[in-house]
Amino acid sequence: MHMSAKALLAEIIDYAGLFPPARLPLEEAFERYLEHRRGPSGWLLACFVCPAGRLEELAALLANLDDREPVVPLAVLGRGGETGEAFCTATAADLESVGWFLEKAHGRARCDQLEARLPPTAGPATLGEVVRDTQRLTRELGEVPPTAYFEASLLGDWKERVPAAVEAVADSAREGTPVGLKIRCGGADAAAVPTTEAVAAALAACRDAGIPLKATQGLHHPLRHVDPVLEVAGHGFLNLFVAGLLARRHGLDAEALTAVIGDDDPAAFAFSDSEVRWRDLTVDVAAIREGRQRAVTSFGSCSFSEPRDHLRDMGLVGG
Repeated sequence: MHMSAKALLAEIIDYAGLFPPARLPLEEAFERYLEHRRGPSGWLLACFVCPAGRLEELAALLANLDDREPVVPLAVLGRGGETGEAFCTATAADLESVGWFLEKAHGRARCDQLEARLPPTAGPATLGEVVRDTQRLTRELGEVPPTAYFEASLLGDWKERVPAAVEAVADSAREGTPVGLKIRCGGADAAAVPTTEAVAAALAACRDAGIPLKATQGLHHPLRHVDPVLEVAGHGFLNLFVAGLLARRHGLDAEALTAVIGDDDPAAFAFSDSEVRWRDLTVDVAAIREGRQRAVTSFGSCSFSEPRDHLRDMGLVGG
């Protein structure tokens, strides 16, 4: 395996087996996460994704874990809210649940991320308020608070919504508590798949603001492809992550990033021990590692085996 592929793909998948289309029972999803993590490709896994409202169930499962099992990192999904007030009320309750869970977990798990969808019609002032309030609450969890990722939709009026969300998150990031933007790259129907322009704009905006981006849904395949179920072009997670790294390393604008995100040619992407290459642009291993921390962090998937198997087929992952 090339070092650049290892650097790019390490801990890239947040396992979301509870969510559609998988919709597994919590006990089964958690056991699959543990089994995948123990396997030869376990290094691809990052967090187990769990709604805040189901942490009590998860705590009961943790109690049965072997003491030799490594600590389980969690991405906790908050309920969000349609208004700023509803969002703040829900987030306070969600983080109270997180605090309770961490006490019951006795070190068997930790909360690495808190994710919540921003109020869809909120203006800049309200967005700033909910991000700051969330930061305040996460700081109360301890010395190492979770990174809060705020989801902004890439559908509809995304040209106004995304810059406002990024500005609110970036303003709060200056206070020192880790925050980032979350985007959704697919869904249950073709209308839920955002354009390459929208994804590129989000990447460019986050790069300019100095905040990380994570993604979810619609990213089971490494490369841009035609989704056989939705019968529409679907996004690839390699496209997304390589674009994010190139944006940071070469300062590509949104238009240039659109070409990376929309590229469906496997030959355009190459890996070696020293760098990853997209056409005539490269990112070295050190910059890949830094970019994975600061630019594009992970993506949520209800399947682990599907993206892993595609990577195997491409020769990027062994085992």
